[in-house]
Amino acid sequence: MTVDLYAVHVGFYVIDLVSEDGRVIPVKGWSQGPVAIPELHQTFTVDASAIPANGTWKLRVRDNTPGNFIVLPGYLDTWRLGF
Repeated sequence: MTVDLYAVHVGFYVIDLVSEDGRVIPVKGWSQGPVAIPELHQTFTVDASAIPANGTWKLRVRDNTPGNFIVLPGYLDTWRLGF
């Protein structure tokens, strides 16, 4: 799957893939680096072999910025999923 995400610090964002039946597959966890990285253009490999491919899949992106930071919200530009 490919994700294009824009934010002040994409390391604070958590990305999960959610199947038709509600099962969650972690794609990208929270990470805090020394430098703010404003964009994420990455292809991830996830193992969804135990879940039927049919149905509607959703991408869940959560801003997990620590409470002591005030940042502008980011946005998900595109994402693609292939089986």
